[in-house]
Amino acid sequence: MNDLIEQPVFELTEEQRQHVLGHLKYYGNEPASEAGIRVGHLLHCWDGLHHFDPAEMKKAAWSNPIFVRLKLKGRTLSSFDFDNLTALVFLAHDQCIRVEITHAPGAMEIYFHPRNARDGGMCKRHPTLEQAVEAWRRRFPLKGISGNCQMTRDE
Repeated sequence: MNDLIEQPVFELTEEQRQHVLGHLKYYGNEPASEAGIRVGHLLHCWDGLHHFDPAEMKKAAWSNPIFVRLKLKGRTLSSFDFDNLTALVFLAHDQCIRVEITHAPGAMEIYFHPRNARDGGMCKRHPTLEQAVEAWRRRFPLKGISGNCQMTRDE
């Protein structure tokens, strides 16, 4: 089995696993991998699995042991008022899943790569939200809010 998903940092309860598997059984012919179950749980927490397009959910490879790709049509992502972008990022950090958003004709694609470590090589780890904020503030310290609300970067 792939070492990226053998011992997850974020563990699901049996009840959470069964809930996700109950939904995913409608979307694939093969059993969901551990990565597929973890991504399914993130999607459940993000917006509810039943709110995603069933046709696109059926196209996702839930049995892939490394990543799940999902195409989203007719959705927007934002950081505040409708904070689904912020929620996705926070969930990804909490659940140790790398999220990559790319474009597709008439849609966006999101790649979900579950990770099993908070430390180590870039391709094997995923920081907690707190670690990510700390690293961000080291790179871009907030110097105060100016009239035009620009952050300045220490060089």
